[in-house]
Amino acid sequence: MSAELSLVQQAGADAPAVSGPIVRPRPGAELALALAASARASLSLGHAEDAATGRGNESLVLDAEKLTVYHVALELQCMANTLVPSVNRVLRDQFERASLSVILNLAEGCGRVSRRQRRYHFGVARGSATECAALTDVLRLRRLTPASECFRARSLAVRCVQMLTKLVERMGPAEAKAEAS
Repeated sequence: MSAELSLVQQAGADAPAVSGPIVRPRPGAELALALAASARASLSLGHAEDAATGRGNESLVLDAEKLTVYHVALELQCMANTLVPSVNRVLRDQFERASLSVILNLAEGCGRVSRRQRRYHFGVARGSATECAALTDVLRLRRLTPASECFRARSLAVRCVQMLTKLVERMGPAEAKAEAS
C-alpha cells in the first residue's frame, strides 16, 4: 500500500506520462492519507503544547482512534461509499449505514465508562460489521460489483468482526438480568 500511495503522491499535474498500468489508490486510501497527515499535525502540535501545558500527545487522541479496529472500520466505510453503484440506492444506503454504524458504535463504546455499556456498543458494532459482510456477498452474487472488490471489503468486515469479538470478550461475561419477583 505504501508503494501505491507514494506513487500517487509523487504524480503531479506536471509529471511526465508514465507508460504501463495506471496506479490508482484503493478506495479509502485518500482517507488513510488524510488521517496520517492529521496525526502528524497533531503530534507536532502536541510537542508544542508539551512545553507550555505539560500534557502529552495522549490528550489529542480519542480512545477509539488508538484501536486498530477503528482504522479498519474507517477503510471499510470508505469502500462502502464507492462499492455499490449509485443506481442501487437501497443497497448503497444500507451498506453506508451499516459501515458507519460500526465506527460510531465503536467510538461510543470507547466513550462509555461501565463495562456493560462498552460491551453493548461493541456488540452492536460487531453486528453491523457482520451485516457489511453479508452485503458484500449480495453485491458479488448479483454481480453489481467486481468480485475482487467484494472480497476486499468482505475481508475488512470479517477482520472487524474478529477484533470486535475479542473486545466484547475482554469486557467479561454478560450480566444476567435480575428476575422480577
